Amino acid sequence: EIAAVLPLPHTLALRVAIPMAPPDVGRRRARSGDSQPTPPSTVPTAEQVAAGWRAQVGDGLRVDLPEPALAAAVDAARRHLLLVPAGEDLTSWPLVDVDYPSYVAILGALDAWGHGDEAADVLGTWEERQGLDGRMLGDDRRRDAAGAALVALANHWRLTGDTSLVDTLLGPVAKAAHWIDRRASSRRHRRTGSTVGLLPDGHAPRWLGGEGVTYHDAWWSLRGLRDASDMLVAIEQPDAASEVDGFADRLAAALESSLDTDAARVGCEVVPAGPDRPIDGGVIGIIDAVVLGVLDAHDRRVDATLELIRHRYVHDGGVFEAVSAEGLSPMLTARLARAELARGEASAHERLRWLVSAATAGGGWPEVVHPVTGGGVTGSGHDPVATAEFLLAVRDLLVRDGATGSNGHVELIVMPVVPDSWLGQSWEVHNVPTSAGLLGFAVRWHGDRPALLWELEPADGVEAVTLRAPGLDPGWSSHELSGEALLGPPVAGPLTDGPPADGPPVNPAPDGGFS
Repeated sequence: EIAAVLPLPHTLALRVAIPMAPPDVGRRRARSGDSQPTPPSTVPTAEQVAAGWRAQVGDGLRVDLPEPALAAAVDAARRHLLLVPAGEDLTSWPLVDVDYPSYVAILGALDAWGHGDEAADVLGTWEERQGLDGRMLGDDRRRDAAGAALVALANHWRLTGDTSLVDTLLGPVAKAAHWIDRRASSRRHRRTGSTVGLLPDGHAPRWLGGEGVTYHDAWWSLRGLRDASDMLVAIEQPDAASEVDGFADRLAAALESSLDTDAARVGCEVVPAGPDRPIDGGVIGIIDAVVLGVLDAHDRRVDATLELIRHRYVHDGGVFEAVSAEGLSPMLTARLARAELARGEASAHERLRWLVSAATAGGGWPEVVHPVTGGGVTGSGHDPVATAEFLLAVRDLLVRDGATGSNGHVELIVMPVVPDSWLGQSWEVHNVPTSAGLLGFAVRWHGDRPALLWELEPADGVEAVTLRAPGLDPGWSSHELSGEALLGPPVAGPLTDGPPADGPPVNPAPDGGFS
C-alpha cells in the first residue's frame, strides 16, 4: 500500500499514472526482454515536472549564491518546505503531537522565503487550536506553546504586513497572553526561590532533557508577550497592549532574578537549562534566547554559554544533541548558526557547511545524525523542522531584521557575515520579505572592494530605514531606499570554534539584559 499527500494550488488537478500488469504478464515480459508499459502521452515529462517546481518557488525570494553546494541545498530545501503546508495544517510523517516552536520555524521559513499565503492558511485556524482558557491544545504539559503561537503570528505580520489577520485573531492573542501571565503568577504550583514568577514545570523538548521549570519556556513566553503587545498596538488596542507589557515586565524581572540566583549557584555566567539544573548539554537552550531576541546577543551570559557549547558539544561544525547523547542535530546546528549570525560571527558558515555535507541524497536531514556514519539515528528520517531552520539560517546570512523603533524606523542588516569563500565573487538576492518591505540587493566587486546595489519597496507605516552591511563594511550605513555604494575592503572574521575547555568559562563582559 502507498499513501501520498500532495498539496495543490486551488483550481489545479492532479493525475497519477501507475503502470499496471498482471503478475504473470510481468514475468513473461521480464524473460523476453520486453520493455515496461509506455506511459500515456498525457503524462508530463521530467522536464515539465521540474519546470512546475521552479514556478512554485519563483514567486518568492530568489537568490543567486556564489557557493554551488549551498545553492543546491537551498533549492532542494525550498521544494521540501512547500510539501509541508497542506491547506489549514502542516503535514509530517510519522505523525507527532503539535510542537508549537516547530510550527514557528516552518511557518517562519514560509514567510521569510515569500510564501506568506501558505503560512496564513495555517495561522488562520489558531482559534480552533486554542482552549477557552487561552492554552494551546496538544500536549498540556508544554509551557512554550502559547508564547510560540504568538511569535508565529507576529513573524507573519511583520514580514507580510497582514494586520487583518491579527485583527481577526485579537481574541486568541489576548487569551494567550493572559494564559501565560496566569501560569507564571499562579500559586497552585510548588515554587522555590529561583522559580517564582516563571512558568511552572512541564515537558521540555527532547534535546533540552527531562521535565521541570526551564528557561526555554520563559524565553518563548517573554518573546510572545512582547510580540503580542506590538500586534495590539498595530491594530489600535493601546490599553490591551499596555496590560500585556505589564505581564512581560513581570516575567522579565523574574527571569533576571532567577538567572542571578543560578549564576551564584554554579559559580560562573553559563546559563543552565533551567533553575537548579546542572551545567549539562541543556545549556544549548541559550540559542533560543538569542534567536528570539529576548537576551542581547552580546550579553556576558551568552558569551560564556556559547563558548562552552562550542568547546564541548560541537563536532566538525555540527551540534550534538548532548542531553540524549544520540548524535548531531541538524536543527540545533542551524539554530546555533542563527545565534552566531545575530552576533556577527563567521563560525555560522561552519554550521551551514556541515548542514550541506550532512544532507541526504534527497536534500533533507534526519532529526539526529550519527557523527561517524552520517546516517539517521532517531526520529524522523526527513525532518521538516531542520529544513525550515536551515532556510532561516541562510536567510539570516543574507538579510537580518534589526531593531524596530516605535516611530516607524526599521533597521535592516545585509550580510552580517561574509564567508571567506565568497570574497571576490558576485551574488544577488531578490524579493526578500522584511519588516521594512521587499528588499533586493546585489554585490559586485571592484578589485578588493565590494559594491552594494540595493532597492527597497517600503511597507506601509515604515517612515525611515537604516541599511547596514557589517560583513562587507562595518562602518557603512545608508538611509536611502535604493542606491549603490562602493564599500571598503572587508576583513575576514575569525572562526570561534576552539579546543576543548576544562570547565565552564567566565566572561566578564558588560551586562546585557532583556528586551
